[in-house]
Amino acid sequence: MKTSTLLVLIMLFVMLIPMAAYGEDYYGLEDRNDENELAEDAGELLGWVAVALTIIPVALYPARKILPAAMRKKKESKKKLVSLLSVIKKLHEPIGIMVLLLAALHGLLFVWSEGEFGTDEWIGTISLLFAVIGGIFGASFAKKRKVKVLKYTHVGLLITAVLIGGIHILLA
Repeated sequence: MKTSTLLVLIMLFVMLIPMAAYGEDYYGLEDRNDENELAEDAGELLGWVAVALTIIPVALYPARKILPAAMRKKKESKKKLVSLLSVIKKLHEPIGIMVLLLAALHGLLFVWSEGEFGTDEWIGTISLLFAVIGGIFGASFAKKRKVKVLKYTHVGLLITAVLIGGIHILLA
């Protein structure tokens, strides 16, 4: 497991313990509703940037299926398609980590600016935790390519995270 992945997981876990144990009173958030619109706007922007950036790591799976067939049909574009697939592979992990960090910061800014931790926040947090755990399985798969169950667990957890994230977006 990469150190950066472990640090992100520990950071999320440590941040959630007091909120889960003590609720809003722990952070003194009950009187802060609508005080900081800049933080709320920044949180919203970070959330949408995270959603947009999610496209790059997700694109790896269909690209691996579609591009080989396209390369067989159009020999002249093979070099460009191989290059595209290579770029997507290189960006998959760093952009995935960036999406996790942006999503976490998005959530923190919203909780700070709105002063509440309600249903929407819990749904977003659960989505983020599924994504972090899926990322850990992905990092493990990157080191142990022969253990296919790691890949399927990685993909399954991230599909679940995306679906829960979709519910979060619809309810927000």
